[in-house]
This record gives sequence, C-alpha cells and structure tokens, in this order.
Amino acid sequence: MELLPGNWKNNDIDINSIPLNMLAHLGDAVYELYIRRKLIFSTKSISVLHETTTNLVNSQFHANLLDYLKPYLTENELNIIRRARNTNITVSKKKDQAVHRLSTSLEALIGYLYITDLQRLDELFSLTDKYLDKIN
Repeated sequence: MELLPGNWKNNDIDINSIPLNMLAHLGDAVYELYIRRKLIFSTKSISVLHETTTNLVNSQFHANLLDYLKPYLTENELNIIRRARNTNITVSKKKDQAVHRLSTSLEALIGYLYITDLQRLDELFSLTDKYLDKIN
C-alpha cells in the first residue's frame, strides 16, 4: 500500500479544492501518528505511552506548538494558518474556541504539507522535536 495515492505524488489535484477542515482532519491523524511513532521508541509502558500521547495531542498543546513554530513558517504557510483559523468549526461549550481554532489551523497546515511537501513537513516535525526536548 502506498503512503500517498499516485495522483497526489504527481500533483494531479488542486490542493486548494480541498476544504481546510478536511486538511485539518488529515493533519490531525498525521500529527498523532508522528507523536505515537516518536513515543514508542522512548516509552516501555503502554499506560505512560497513552498518557504522554494524550498530553501532546490536544488543542492546547497544538496552540502552544503553533506559537513556537510561527517564526519558522513561510508566508504561504502563515496564510494557510490564517485561513484555517477563520473557517467555521463546531466547538463544544466546554472548549476554548480560540484555542481550538489555533489547533485546527496547525492540523490544516500539517494536512496541507502532508499532501504537498513531505520534506517541509519533516522540517516542521524536526522543529517540533526541538520544542518537545525544550519543554521536557
């Protein structure tokens, strides 16, 4: 099974035709897979793995990470962040809408880069590694 369908590799699709909330949905899965892959090499306990994953895959952490990454983002990436932050989203009353919007915008960027530029996504994940080292 290929990681990316062939038409994505060949840039046969118009990335701008994909709604930002769909890119965020994809980006959420890609980010969680990145975190889980990273943690299985540093954790022996499944309960610690689950707890640490939960701490790193949530809207507040995403918002903090986005704040850290912003100085490293290109103008195009910042534009995706701005557009995704302003999309219509449904947020439960218990969640902070501003934080959730920032989280969604980071996920949209990750989804966008997953489709368009895996090398750039790897660069952002390397920066994320540095951020994780810094806070631990």
